Amino acid sequence: MSDQQHASPRPLIARPERFAAAVLIVDPGASNPSGVAHAIVQACAEVRQEGGSTRDDPAVRLMVTQLAWLCRGDSDIEDYGELLAECRRRSSDAAPKPNSDPSEPGPSQNNRSAQIAALNDRLRQTGTGGRVVVTRGINALGPERVAEVMAAVIGFDAFNPDNDPHCEHDCAILEAAGERILFKIDYYDADLVGASPDPSDPDVTTRVLTVMLASEY
Repeated sequence: MSDQQHASPRPLIARPERFAAAVLIVDPGASNPSGVAHAIVQACAEVRQEGGSTRDDPAVRLMVTQLAWLCRGDSDIEDYGELLAECRRRSSDAAPKPNSDPSEPGPSQNNRSAQIAALNDRLRQTGTGGRVVVTRGINALGPERVAEVMAAVIGFDAFNPDNDPHCEHDCAILEAAGERILFKIDYYDADLVGASPDPSDPDVTTRVLTVMLASEY
């Protein structure tokens, strides 16, 4: 019998789960270091199974950022928006779409991103189509400065490839009321128990806009 006949079939790689896990870990924010560490171990194993690099994987990096914050009380968030957007995109790409026909192509990524951006802008600019949350740090600024912060968030239009690599208008850092402000929009399912299966579909998505001091993350 030939070596080819003796060779075992290559195992199938399961649908990646680490991207959805990373999104849920950073928002609303896991508080158990051991749980985050365990998730990192699982994510690294998944990356290695795919033959990838754990050093460059966005899900692993996002989880490590959260673990660093839990252990040290601070973390570098310069590329937070990019990491979170990439994990959301790949989580959504990996999620099975109910009642979908794989033989029929879906909307292009550009159209999908434009749909998501329009829904995000609607929530940020009008307060409709989701929920708006401000943190204690923002509330502590007082009514006048809170109003200044919210006006800056509503009017923000300086999206670029650095702070919005996937053109979804979902996260940015800006200066307002003498403070460094972070806003981000997260996509939950309709029951707020997990990630949305399709952020471009408002019927299956609950958007949550969070406005915070950058130092609060």
